[in-house]
Formats: sequence, C-alpha cells, structure tokens
Amino acid sequence: MTQEQLPTNFEVVTPTGNSPVSIEIQARKAILKEGVEPDENNAWVYRPHHKTSEMLANFLGPVISVKRGQEIDISWRNTLGEDPSAKPKSQQEAPPIDKGCMPGEMNDAMCPPFGIATHLHGGKVAGGSDGWPLLPIGYVGNAHSPTQRTFAYPNDQRASLLWYHDHTMDHTASNVYAGLAGLYVIRDATDDELFALIGGPHEIPLVIQDRLLADDGKSFDYHCGIPGGDNRAEFLGNKLFVNGRQSPRHDVDRRVYRLRLLNGSNARTYALALYNPVNGKWHTDRLTLIGTEGGLLATPVTLANVPNRDNDTGYLVIASAERRDVLLDLSNLPKGVEHLQLVNLAVKSLADAIDHPDREITEAIYTIPTNSIIASADIDDKIKALGVFGVVDLHLTGANHHKPANFDGRLKRLLLENASGDGFHWNHVTRKIEPVSWAVRKNRLVMLFNNTMKIQPKQPPEPNDFNSPSWDVRLCELGPETNGADGPEYPWLPFNVHLHHPLPADNDQPLTGKTYTIARRSFFQEPEAHCTNPPDYPPLHTPTIKPIAGTFERWYVANVGNETFDNPGGLGNAPDMHPLHIHLVNFIVTRRWQREDTTKPFKLSHDPLDGNARHDTIRVHPNEIVELILYFPKGYHGKYPYHCHLVEHEDMGMMLHFEVAGR
Repeated sequence: MTQEQLPTNFEVVTPTGNSPVSIEIQARKAILKEGVEPDENNAWVYRPHHKTSEMLANFLGPVISVKRGQEIDISWRNTLGEDPSAKPKSQQEAPPIDKGCMPGEMNDAMCPPFGIATHLHGGKVAGGSDGWPLLPIGYVGNAHSPTQRTFAYPNDQRASLLWYHDHTMDHTASNVYAGLAGLYVIRDATDDELFALIGGPHEIPLVIQDRLLADDGKSFDYHCGIPGGDNRAEFLGNKLFVNGRQSPRHDVDRRVYRLRLLNGSNARTYALALYNPVNGKWHTDRLTLIGTEGGLLATPVTLANVPNRDNDTGYLVIASAERRDVLLDLSNLPKGVEHLQLVNLAVKSLADAIDHPDREITEAIYTIPTNSIIASADIDDKIKALGVFGVVDLHLTGANHHKPANFDGRLKRLLLENASGDGFHWNHVTRKIEPVSWAVRKNRLVMLFNNTMKIQPKQPPEPNDFNSPSWDVRLCELGPETNGADGPEYPWLPFNVHLHHPLPADNDQPLTGKTYTIARRSFFQEPEAHCTNPPDYPPLHTPTIKPIAGTFERWYVANVGNETFDNPGGLGNAPDMHPLHIHLVNFIVTRRWQREDTTKPFKLSHDPLDGNARHDTIRVHPNEIVELILYFPKGYHGKYPYHCHLVEHEDMGMMLHFEVAGR
C-alpha cells in the first residue's frame, strides 16, 4: 500500500472587517483513505461556506487564524436533520459512524441529541459564547432551539493553539469522533519573532486521532472501539490518523520546524519520540518543547535522546485535548539519515497482548509513564506493525539549513521576555511563573472517582446518585472536613486541605489525612432521571464553586481511587489517568504529590512544566494530587463546565460546572 501524504494545506479562515464568519455543521462525504470515495455521507464537518456537493478531501474543520486582540464573531449554523426513526418524539439524526457495531447500553442513560454546541477549547470568552452543553444549536425542523447562534470571541489572550469542537450534552464523544473539530490559532508578535529565528514560517500542524477504519475504507466505526459489559467505556481505535490520514509521510528539509500538536483523540494518550526505523537509533533530543495550551513556556524543555520509562524522559506525553508547541531540529543530521519516524511509545499494554488481536482496541493505556511505555529494546517488527505505533514518517529530501550560532540563547530570551501576562508573571528569584498576586480568594478540593457503582450513599438528598448499572465515573467537589463522621458519603483522604481559609496545604511533607464532606457530586439534581420530556434537561445543581472575575483560586485535584471509602489510606486498584479541562481559565501547577502504592506515603514530585507552563487541561495521574492556581479573568462571567476530557467520561457524567460573578 502506498503511504499517504500528510495533509498540511488546510483551508484557512482569516477574519477581516466586522462581518461574522459563517461556519456550518454539515453531513458530508469525506475521503478517509486515498483513492476511496464513499457512497454516502460518512462524516460531520465544520465548513466555512454553504453546503455544496463536492467530495471533501478531509473531515477536519478549517483553521481559524486571528491576531491577538482581534475581536470576531462566528455564526455557527446547524444543517443536520431530524432522525426519522425517533418519532413521535423528535431528535437530531445520528452521526454516520456505526456500520459495524451499534450503540450499546451506555447510550440508554443519556439524553437524546437535540443539536450541536460548539466550544472554543481554551478560549477566554463570555459564558454565553462558551458553547454551553445544554444550549445547543438546533437541527433543521426542530421546534425548540434556533438552528444558528452567533458567538463573540475577543481573542484577548496570549498567542496559542486552541481548537473548536462539539460539546453537546451526552454526545460530545460521538460527535467529535464523527469529525466536528478544527484548529483555532491566535497569533501575535511572538510568532513573527519565532519564525525569524527558525528561518521562516516553517510550521506543521499535527492533529493526532485514533480511529477504526471500516474494511472498505469508506467510513469510521465508533462503538466497535468501546468495550461492552462492565468494562471501561472509552473509545480506543486501532489506527492513528494525523490530519485526517493514516500514519502519513511528509517530505522535509534539514532545517528547524515548528510542530503544533493537538491530541484530538477521544481517550488515547500518546508518548511521542523520534526514531530512525532504518538503524533503530533515537533522535528524540531533536525535539524541544516550547509551549502548551496557554502559549509559550518560560523556558524551553529539550527531551532526552533515549526513551527511559523509569524516569519519564526521552518522550513527550500528550493526553486528550492537550496541545504542545515543539521545535523539531533536523539541521546538521549525521550523513546517511534520510528517514525519521515520529512514534508513539505508549503501547506496552498492546505489546503484552500482541498475540490476542481482539484485545488490541480495548486495552486502556492511561497510566503513563508508570507502566505503558514500551522499552526501546522491545521494538520489533510486531511493535512496528501496530497501527498506533507509527505517527508520521519524515523523509529528508532537501539541503541542509544551518541554525544561527546563537540559536539557543535567542530562543531562551524570546521565551523569557514573553513569560508574563494574563494574570501571571515570571519571578526572576524563584525562576517560576507565579500569579501576579498570592491573594488567593478560595481553596477548592476536587476528587476524581472511578467505578462509582461501588459507592452507595446512605443519606439524602441524593440517595441514588452513585448507583450505576455498569462501570461509571464522577467528579466530586468536597467540603470542609468533618469531626469523626464516617461512611461512604464522607470520603477520607490522605491529605489535609484548608477549606475554611485560603492557605496552602500544610507543608511539603507527607500529610495527615482528613475526612471531608461531599458538597456536590453530579451535574444535574436528578442524575439518574433520563430526559423524560425532551428537550428539557433535568434541573442543574446550584454550583458550589462561585469564583469572582479578576481573582485567583487554589484548586487541589485528587485522583486516589475509590477504595479509600472501604479502607482509609488504601488505594486498591489504581484508577485511570484523567485529563481535567477547566473552561475559561489558564492555570499553573504549583505542586504535586504522588505515591507509588498503598504502603508508601505521598511525596512531592515534579514535572518540568510545573511553574513553567500555563494549562487549560491537566493530566492527573493515578495516586496523584495536584495543586493548581487559577486566574478568573476580569470582564468574563457566566456558567462554565469543567470535566474529564476522556470525552466518554464527560458524557457519562464526569462533569460539573462553576459560575463566575462579575465585578
């Protein structure tokens, strides 16, 4: 099979003037495999113009490119239709992604689809333009919601790579998988300075998604990638698609490139490294991390050359919804190096099951880096044949372009000169990004729960909140510690957080445990009540997190397992890693604690991005607690969700919301 070329010529929308940009949600025919044209609509897409009949070369939406501070309006219009089989109750048509397997029981507990709710992920926008999941853009012919909504995007934030995608209540996973996603780039003078340094606008966008391609190459299957029964309900595909093509190739010169990476997968996490498939040598030290979701770092991070899964070096971890800004230095490579490959090392669970093909798509691989990284010595022909190993093949075809002699120094100065802004600044003494004021208004404690069917609260007001017919996940907001109360409704944590006053956690040593109340544990007041009167959703819980615009909060996010209810201090089976996305804000990681197993205490741990990067999505690993400082920007208020960005978890109820008050 001829390897397909990496698509890089996305349609770019560059707004000018005061007229809104018009983008439609359409059902279309899109080419998923070169030379194979589908017979019917096989994708849902964002398109910048009215529906036409031509075959689409790609299912990804256009790149929306704006300047920092350039205010734009986007008119989102839904052209999708009604599901004819759903009558007498009306609902939106189903996405065209299930030719091999049909939806299982997970969908029975979800509200029917009533439209599309487009969210600008990472955008600093008013609540009314955030893409609230309960306020969809209705389908054609519906009697409840308009088929068009216009959102305002001020773009008054640091230059960064954002992305837009569907955020409809209970249907984000299937709708994003169907194709409703695209890149959104905010640029400023730092882009010009960076391109001047690397010798031109040599930028390569890489949207990485795992997929199940049907045998005929004409459609994607979705539910075939979700295990049934009581197993974890996350989609895992058996092939990698980059910019809409399966593990493509790209011809490059021997120069420095800027890679703009987005993990657009529903659930899969990647550990990326640079590998020479001809001689088995590594060149991962040619990758330098310079930015995350909140824009450029304060200092560059160069990766180690050889992967080492014991100390988390030699690869770049990127979870669902995370973005990474990376410089790829192909200048002055040794003679004879003509072919390099960006590979995914997070395949150990697949390698262990390599003789059991039926398990390949169901093996969860979230516990990175502890046990998911394949050792470099184990990379053989079987590993190379895995559909989720090879990401992009790079073929060096051009002449060598030398870097400036002072390249590294200029890069460091560029990052450091732009490290301050949007509520945070660079502290030259501590050499960290810190809030412009340590006057933290509130401390919050959020807990990530897995398999909540094990938890049976005994008291009202939510007696059935955690009852579940199958594997389940939830977010909980915890309240002040209790005085000796026990039982499932009072979680014990090996951690002492000051929730009465906004002081940091006690110290940097292993901490004394406390028993906390549960302040909130579901998005709706009646989480088990199905949408019995569509399209009316159950009433929302009154939020317990109510920030004030222009202030800072400190959030502790704990992922320590459910077994603490039955055995205080014990962890039992480790939970998933959860990438937590908080709308509206950027935040920094100030501290993190981790422990290896139930016999050892929590200890301070560190990541090179802590105090160096701004995030809107953060990986919270098993047996880990992270301390975040969030800034709620002035002038922005309204309702905003926060949730796990394993999007099946989001649809299953692992989502809450906060409400920002203006001042």
